[in-house]
Amino acid sequence: MYDIAIIGAGASGLAASIFAKKENRNIDVVLFDRADRVGKKIATSGNGQCNITNATPDISRYHGDPTFAKKVIDNFPPAEQQRFFEECGIMLNFENSGKAYPMSYQASSVVDALRFRAAELGVEIKTSCRVESVSKKENGFSVKYEGGCVTAKNVIVAAGGIAGGNLGSEDGYNVLKSFGHKVTSLRPAIVQLKSNEPFIRSLKGVKLFAKLTARSGKNTYSADPSDFLFTDYGISGPAVLSLSSHYKEGEKFSVFADLLPDSNEEKTCKFLSFKRAAFGNRTADELFAGLVHKKIGIELVKLAKIAPSSKIGDISDEKIKSLASLVHNLPFNITGTNGMKNAQVTAGGVDTKDFCADTMMSKLHDGLFATGEVLNVDGDCGGFNLCFAWASGKAAGIAAAKRVGK
Repeated sequence: MYDIAIIGAGASGLAASIFAKKENRNIDVVLFDRADRVGKKIATSGNGQCNITNATPDISRYHGDPTFAKKVIDNFPPAEQQRFFEECGIMLNFENSGKAYPMSYQASSVVDALRFRAAELGVEIKTSCRVESVSKKENGFSVKYEGGCVTAKNVIVAAGGIAGGNLGSEDGYNVLKSFGHKVTSLRPAIVQLKSNEPFIRSLKGVKLFAKLTARSGKNTYSADPSDFLFTDYGISGPAVLSLSSHYKEGEKFSVFADLLPDSNEEKTCKFLSFKRAAFGNRTADELFAGLVHKKIGIELVKLAKIAPSSKIGDISDEKIKSLASLVHNLPFNITGTNGMKNAQVTAGGVDTKDFCADTMMSKLHDGLFATGEVLNVDGDCGGFNLCFAWASGKAAGIAAAKRVGK
């Protein structure tokens, strides 16, 4: 019989295994993963650079059950996470935005450091090994997997969510539901957004720096200025990914882009008026030259119902004001997301009210734990989800190991 069986060798599962063995070197820990390698989702995070945590995991950056997320992270804040990774051989670089990356900017180096550390501590790792079911036994749990069955005194469900296509699965939800836990509705988060604005296709591939806000009903959401990308289906970029967490199918959702976030509408209006006076003989499609990408400038002129071939000098004061407004509040009607397959995170999950934030143990069954994305906690783009994964993994690993000691 194992002391601890962990389902899922992602961020929270690897963290749980390491902290469990650090707490008690004498216990037997087995780590299952359905993939052929551990940490596959970590390896793809941050575009392969691994945005490993964030220096300021404010409660406002979390959704689902942000209060639960804060309690978990307060027990293992980013400064302590940094020391943990240094102990594993990874130096972190905290950028001005608060985002933290390994100094190597290679996600693979994070995966290697964690799997080497787990192996050195004596964690038994079983890859290409999908857990099919878990059932309660008199002295613990029976864990049935493809090709066999083991028993364990404690089980930590760290199987993640359904986002990411082949990187996701329903296994964790199914195990926890079999023990009476409830799962909220699931939807994609940190995902690109679709829009039906007619000008989008002509701007495919254009990237710029912008500040985005979103509105849904009476609610307004904002994101830090960042790179913003036009795609053939809609919009993408870090701010879009963060705002996507607020999108709910069936509700009207609009995004507004400030294409010149370091200026304001009044200054832009004055500058456009200056250009009209100074370059009146030029055509309107040159009005935004030097301000925004030329393709965007042409589309802004069209949106204001100005013929691109007309003279700049013929543009009225009213149209100048309209153009300045468009530059700082370019609207996008959002029609959907790019789907769970392309999402980085699952919004929703197992109801956290039946888990203890200090230990991650189920309130329904002693010895059953859950960590990371399988729970109803998701964070904004920027290292917030991994921050919660490390913290929840640590809490579960230590609590399970202490249970063995008792």
